[in-house]
Amino acid sequence: MASFTHKPNYDVRNDGAGPFAVFYCESCGREFRWLAVTSSPNIITDVTTHWDYKIKALKHHLSQIGDPLKFEERMRSRRIADSTDESPRYEEKFKRFIYNG
Repeated sequence: MASFTHKPNYDVRNDGAGPFAVFYCESCGREFRWLAVTSSPNIITDVTTHWDYKIKALKHHLSQIGDPLKFEERMRSRRIADSTDESPRYEEKFKRFIYNG
């Protein structure tokens, strides 16, 4: 994957199918849409280094997560199968669509 030397040009949309991120490539003019809730991902990214931050941020939305201790337990149980409690790894999966290309 290419490394970026500047902040990516993107926005977040919701067209009725759920929220998704749209990234624009300045060099080729294509639009990339990343859908987070999918049964057929084609992008898998390791988010282990950000997992604690994600849990902390989501805990600020108490009306959406319910009991904070149970929520954290659920989130920590999402570690990938080949990791351990002592050294957990977490991934997030996306379906990427390419437009204008």
